[in-house]
Amino acid sequence: MSTDAQIPATPDVPDAPPVWGPTVERKPTRQRLDTTRHCSMLLARYVRKWMDGKARIDDVSKLAHILQVQARLIEGRDFEARIEALEEAAKARLHPVGRAA
Repeated sequence: MSTDAQIPATPDVPDAPPVWGPTVERKPTRQRLDTTRHCSMLLARYVRKWMDGKARIDDVSKLAHILQVQARLIEGRDFEARIEALEEAAKARLHPVGRAA
């Protein structure tokens, strides 16, 4: 079996990369920021860009500060939800439903 497959060339531009199908204009996607993991992943991506010389350190520093604030807000929201769940569980143990007194 030969691995020397011919790659189709773009007919109108001789040195263009191969075209495998119709190009689709894609809407840019946004990074989700609803968990601390998402914040960490976005920061790691921009640190890698900085290390590769594709991002400025002052921009990465500003983003790191914004993501740190976002992560604290997420932690606070999650903490509140956990406390509410614990309070509900404590109420249920103290005042069980359906038991005769």
